[in-house]
Amino acid sequence: MASFSYSFYSIDWCSLLSWICLLVWLTILGFYLISLIYGKMHLHKAVQREDEEKCVILPGVTIAKPLSDLSDPNLVDNLASFFTLNYPTYEIIFCIQDEAAHELINVVNGLIAKYPDVDAKVYTGAKEAGVNPKVNNMLNAYESAQYPLFLISDAGIRMNEDTLMDMVQHLTDKVGLVHQLPRMMDGISGSPGSWRRYGLLEHTPGSTCPLTPAG
Repeated sequence: MASFSYSFYSIDWCSLLSWICLLVWLTILGFYLISLIYGKMHLHKAVQREDEEKCVILPGVTIAKPLSDLSDPNLVDNLASFFTLNYPTYEIIFCIQDEAAHELINVVNGLIAKYPDVDAKVYTGAKEAGVNPKVNNMLNAYESAQYPLFLISDAGIRMNEDTLMDMVQHLTDKVGLVHQLPRMMDGISGSPGSWRRYGLLEHTPGSTCPLTPAG
């Protein structure tokens, strides 16, 4: 009568799970490195700093800043970064929905007084244009915009000096809207931090486009 022998192997489930986790982590790391390299090679481009003569032909930009309160401890620094942009022609329109927000209005007026060379103004009160309160708040800025390009930027955004120049340079005959995702900055004095544009515009986060479509 034939005899059979069987061999049983015990599985170390802990080691197997560790190897699976390691494989998943390496896969994620690989995708991250690939995206980083691709972005560096194909997406990231240094801002071309225009000389004075060429800057004259750059279109003006209206920046709409909808504001609601003073809860962000970095608000003043965030707003101040828009007064030091490396761009020849732009205006900043601060939109404050609550006409009784006197402290916030005073903060904004203080910045306007600190940077008298920058064209900036404050509108209070919102118009009823739809169900979105932020859109209603910015309607005054849209209607009074002086320039053909319009940038919407939330209060929590802090801009690099060359961000606006970078965004406008990406507008072409085939590109009518430029939008960028913000990145988180380290918090200041224990605060939750601010969103800072890595390249161009921001949180709404930041989008810039012509006020009227090209015809």
